[in-house]
Amino acid sequence: MRSRLMAVAFGVLAVAVTAVGCDENEDTRVVDDAASAPATAYSGPLSDSAERALECESKVFSKGGADRWGEGDAGASPEEGLKLYFEIEQPDVPRTGYREERREGDRVLYSLDVDGRTKVAVIVAKGGEGRPGWGPESSAQCDPAELPESYTDSGPYEIWTDERGRRVPVTEVHSGEGAEHCDWQKAHVLSTGWGRGAASSPGIRRGCCRRGP
Repeated sequence: MRSRLMAVAFGVLAVAVTAVGCDENEDTRVVDDAASAPATAYSGPLSDSAERALECESKVFSKGGADRWGEGDAGASPEEGLKLYFEIEQPDVPRTGYREERREGDRVLYSLDVDGRTKVAVIVAKGGEGRPGWGPESSAQCDPAELPESYTDSGPYEIWTDERGRRVPVTEVHSGEGAEHCDWQKAHVLSTGWGRGAASSPGIRRGCCRRGP
């Protein structure tokens, strides 16, 4: 049974917050050889989905494969292939702190680990139909609430905690500023019930929003 949330929400209606990624400096090194390694390295086949390499506490937040790209976009190395993942997918995940977890032929698994557990996994591959050079083949990430606090503190989601101080998945509850394209910048929005069964979980209140002054 999930503990009741410590925060109390005010307002009238829950709506989803749209996450918008920010551009990063292309020269930033995304791979950090000194980054923490997972307690147990992934040993499965790299020809399979990157989802298998994740170690999530809740449900997998997103997963997928990359679109095709041209010769001018292709990476000359696995790390450049990882950078291409950020350019193509524009994912709402950190752009630095990844490490090479495993290499198998022309495929490399990069992971972002938190407390020794993989939260973002990207498999880059060399060659393939419509995919010259190095580039992303598959990727997956855990719930944003499982990403490093140093990243989420400035991200689009305000992460909630329960009475024990545990971070609650954003698929169950999160808050943030209203969407600019809806002219709701002055609204503070609380969203609940995104995840299956979340709305009926004990102690989780139906969210709502209220326009600011």
